[in-house]
Amino acid sequence: MPPKKPYPVKPLKPLKPVKPLKPLKPVKPVKPLKPLKPMPTKPLTGLDRETQKILALKEEIGQRFWELGQCLIRVHDQRLYSPGFDSFERYLGRRGVNISKPTAYRMMDVARNFSRFIARKHGQTKLLAAIDLTRATPEDDRPVDVLAYQIEVRESGKVSQKTFTKASSREIKLAANRIKRKYNPKPKPLKPTWQLQAQRAVRAIAPKAKLQIKMGAGRDPEVKLTLSGVPQSKLREALIRLTQVVSGA
Repeated sequence: MPPKKPYPVKPLKPLKPVKPLKPLKPVKPVKPLKPLKPMPTKPLTGLDRETQKILALKEEIGQRFWELGQCLIRVHDQRLYSPGFDSFERYLGRRGVNISKPTAYRMMDVARNFSRFIARKHGQTKLLAAIDLTRATPEDDRPVDVLAYQIEVRESGKVSQKTFTKASSREIKLAANRIKRKYNPKPKPLKPTWQLQAQRAVRAIAPKAKLQIKMGAGRDPEVKLTLSGVPQSKLREALIRLTQVVSGA
């Protein structure tokens, strides 16, 4: 076979001359920024410092409620809230604190009566139950003394004893309620004397008469009287007697 002819190689085109670069424009010097005028700051007061701590501790209220209670105690006892606020309760509702009065006083009770170690070990709910138990007992014990108590627990009709550490918050609360009922029984509400007199006066005229009395609330309550079971012949006499008893009350 005859040898293949080589492909013809085309000559390269001459390169175009490179255009010279334009000279860079000189950069204008940047004007220096004017120094900021320092803002006038008021010196922090004792209330400002405690408020900052309270706002920071609110984010960790589950673990650091004891420290939060200590801050609230200082604001309350040292009256740091005045003269900006009329009372401690007004301070709690304003200034961004937004803590209800019962919650604030509960945390203050725990912080007053227990150490930080005990507070973190047992938690706020259980220690509040311990305070309730101390107040229910007739002895002059301190809340911290409850830690050595044997808590009476009743389950399925059986009575047993548990240490404070093993007892739950609910069991401690139930024990406190039983002691309250034992030493401070609620008195039965007594009916006003005029109500008994009115019922006796109506029944003296008509033995089968029924008088229902409903008292409203407030200092000057409304009174609703419902009279039934009185014969028509004795109705006038019953109303006159009833009016005499009520007006004389």
